[in-house]
Amino acid sequence: MVAHFSSPVTWAALRTLTARHRASTATVLLAGYAVALAGVTGRIPSDVQVLVSNRFRPGLTESASTLSQAGVCLVGVAGVGFGEVIKRAWQASTNAYKYAYYDSARRDELIESLGRKRASSSTCRAFQ
Repeated sequence: MVAHFSSPVTWAALRTLTARHRASTATVLLAGYAVALAGVTGRIPSDVQVLVSNRFRPGLTESASTLSQAGVCLVGVAGVGFGEVIKRAWQASTNAYKYAYYDSARRDELIESLGRKRASSSTCRAFQ
């Protein structure tokens, strides 16, 4: 199933925000998602997974593995304006894009361990 969302008002707002904050549309959308996620879950900072290409490093160009991995972004949204959230989303996503190299089995173990410690499931698992 494919979903399609079209909103001229949202597009105009997005263009205004990207121009005002000199940010990409992806960063502004990530910031908006982080704010919405914090509002829904009550968890701050928002933990969001982004897909990261792992082929930009020369040593991995001929690797026989997935073309991307999920990188985790922690975006602090509490007590700041949306412009600051955009900056934080850019910083978090840039770090995820650069350092998203890990063993996925160990990641799953860590998520399970954190879930047990928090006595609930991790939002990383819920919002993949």
